[in-house]
Amino acid sequence: MSANKLLALFYIQVEGGERLKWYHKAIYLFAMNVIPTAVKRQMMGIGRATSPKSSNPWGIFNWLPKKHQQAHNIDLTNLQSYTAEELLELLISVHPDVSYALYTYLRMGDTPLTFTAKKVNGKDDKNGQRMLDELKRILNSPLPSPGYQHGRSLDKLDTIQRMMIMVRGACAGEVVLNENCNDVIDIVSVDPSLIWFRREQNTDRLTPRQYVKHPKRRSGEEWFGQYKKIDTPTFIYEEFDPMVDDPYGRTPMLPVLQIVFFHLQVLQDLKAVVHNQGYPRMDISVMEEIMIKYMPKNIANDPAKQSAYLKNRLEEIQSHFESLNPDDYSIGIV
Repeated sequence: MSANKLLALFYIQVEGGERLKWYHKAIYLFAMNVIPTAVKRQMMGIGRATSPKSSNPWGIFNWLPKKHQQAHNIDLTNLQSYTAEELLELLISVHPDVSYALYTYLRMGDTPLTFTAKKVNGKDDKNGQRMLDELKRILNSPLPSPGYQHGRSLDKLDTIQRMMIMVRGACAGEVVLNENCNDVIDIVSVDPSLIWFRREQNTDRLTPRQYVKHPKRRSGEEWFGQYKKIDTPTFIYEEFDPMVDDPYGRTPMLPVLQIVFFHLQVLQDLKAVVHNQGYPRMDISVMEEIMIKYMPKNIANDPAKQSAYLKNRLEEIQSHFESLNPDDYSIGIV
């Protein structure tokens, strides 16, 4: 048995209490005291191993943008330039049908979370139930802090993960342990779109890696370019309805993209027809005699310069009127 699994087994048994012999407890406590912190951190994932999507190690421009406001500044005629993941995240803020479908799913599935501890034989485990209830209480309670804390309740975590299933086709999270690896501090959600899997050559084992836009490498971490290896038992990734040999999953909202593209194209065509047929046409005439009358004298006396001047002014006027939108109501020409 690997040291990682041994420590995890000891941890479970120590917390279970009565079933563990005294010498098992002694071995566990001895191991936790002897093993260096760096090794325990690598084995059990002490602290947060994943990076927030908006992390900025440089310490500048750390203002987080409001995504729902940014979504309305995007040109909806150029949606084909975005990935499917970016489009689904965008459409839940700008498309009424997609937004309402997600909202209905989240509200209908917002049922209370219940945890039940069972023994191996299927009977209720009272000691385990007390542990689960205490763990739930800890995770629902704010951490000791003198300032603001972002909400971290299990109900909120459940809502975020269910939204990720619909939008990303998978959900991911990380259990944050304390320095002694014997207590859970927090459970953080991780954006599945940042997770990529790599197959190890010798074992064919899939190992997750997280794409970090602004990497800040620390000692003991394994990187492949901007992809950080997140191969710890505290990291969990669950895909939704995956295909064979595909660990990423599939979002059930993906087919909506083709319908949305069709609706937008119809609206664009309808807008073009209204602009073409719903506004009066303008016929522009340029009087050559007037232009010659008011052109500079040194140009009017030279036939070659006069012809070039008239051609340039005609192209300038034509370009100006072609740049106007059909619904422009204020036109000024000097």
